[in-house]
Amino acid sequence: MNNVVLDGLKQGNLFSDLSEGELQPVISAGRLKRLKQGEYLFRYEDEADHAFLIKQGRVSVYRWTPEGETKKFHTFTAGDMVAEAAMFMRHGLYPMNAQAEADTEVFAIPRAVLREICLQQPDVALKLIESMGQRLLSLVNRVDQLSSSSAGRTFVSWLVEQCKGQSEPVALTVNRQELAVQLGIAPETLSRLLNKYRTSGLIRGQRGRIEICDVKGLLAMEQL
Repeated sequence: MNNVVLDGLKQGNLFSDLSEGELQPVISAGRLKRLKQGEYLFRYEDEADHAFLIKQGRVSVYRWTPEGETKKFHTFTAGDMVAEAAMFMRHGLYPMNAQAEADTEVFAIPRAVLREICLQQPDVALKLIESMGQRLLSLVNRVDQLSSSSAGRTFVSWLVEQCKGQSEPVALTVNRQELAVQLGIAPETLSRLLNKYRTSGLIRGQRGRIEICDVKGLLAMEQL
């Protein structure tokens, strides 16, 4: 069992450089948690007692707007850490909801263990800071896109972000209603954009699944 846990922990960039001995506190105190599609990993303002490393599956984090709509901030996949920043927040509460988009397995790492390993292993603390800084930069760029870009540029920028580090075609599972809220685009406009890119051969697929076939073509079409 320890080898399975160890292999899973090393999937993530955060623990990839640590030995089994250095990871022993995480292996001993952590636990494997399985979620069915639609189950919550945690809810907004629950006690933030664990961070989670995704072994397989997908987890989305979101809030509700005052109007009751869903505002999705990010989707995490295998190797990603979820809620690591919440382990260092003074109020000790999760600031968002986290829900499985598919059947998912995660390693739950207790708050105290993660904080202790950061004190004992400065490289882990630095990786955490880098990860949170990169995510903050991504959110700042998203705000900039929403405030200054056309709907097409906003959507293509989001698509390109999802394709980073992957070879074409890149398959994405998309809920149009949720994505429209997330990007601040009217659902009808999002549908028109999808049809335009599909007609041009830049993407393909229907309903909740699309494949990105030509990232450069999308960038060129929206003059990005």
